[in-house]
Amino acid sequence: MDTRAIEKLGQSLWEGVLPVEYFTQALRRSTQAVKVKLLDQCLVAGIGNIYASEALFRAGISPKLPARRLKEDQIARLLRAIRQTLAEAIGWAAPSR
Repeated sequence: MDTRAIEKLGQSLWEGVLPVEYFTQALRRSTQAVKVKLLDQCLVAGIGNIYASEALFRAGISPKLPARRLKEDQIARLLRAIRQTLAEAIGWAAPSR
């Protein structure tokens, strides 16, 4: 197992609270489309293609919008939508007892 790759992973949303300031600064430094940036596992670990698409849809943000052009309210909506999307996906995937 390559530990260097694991060390490069971004923070997991389940390890604690992802600071909105960290998330904002990471997006503001990027010239990539916001969906491409969300798929970068160095930003936040665990966001895949479907989850990124769903979170952007829920937040009402175009996946093609450059990440650095997101406004503060959009970033806050996106972070909430990511958390909600992942929480629902994990809840849905959990085995019923």
